[in-house]
Amino acid sequence: MFLTALIGGTGSTWTEVFVPGFGEGRTRDELGRSYYPDPTVAATELQYPLEDVPLATRLRRQAPFDPESLAVERSAYVICARDAVIRPEWQRHLARDVLGVEAAELDSGHSPMLERPRELAVLLDALV
Repeated sequence: MFLTALIGGTGSTWTEVFVPGFGEGRTRDELGRSYYPDPTVAATELQYPLEDVPLATRLRRQAPFDPESLAVERSAYVICARDAVIRPEWQRHLARDVLGVEAAELDSGHSPMLERPRELAVLLDALV
């Protein structure tokens, strides 16, 4: 299973996708990967509990993604209903109109793997 949070090439502009103000605390490293130099700003923007900052700092930096590099047998989409990064209404559009799937919805912010890991695991397990 491959899990990705954002799919490009949908004809949408980034202002349609991202919530205004998102990413102001990010920067890029020499390889083009985005990251937050201040872990507290990351927790706030990416919506995970401050007590998970030590765990989150161990996650890999976000690297540019080449969609041609993966063969997808079956698409699925999990909408984070309280996402303050990627607009939930855009996520619903992506699932329905671009991927052609009925999305699952999780009562979570942008980082369900830290905010609601058990619920996300159950949801993902049901998809396989």
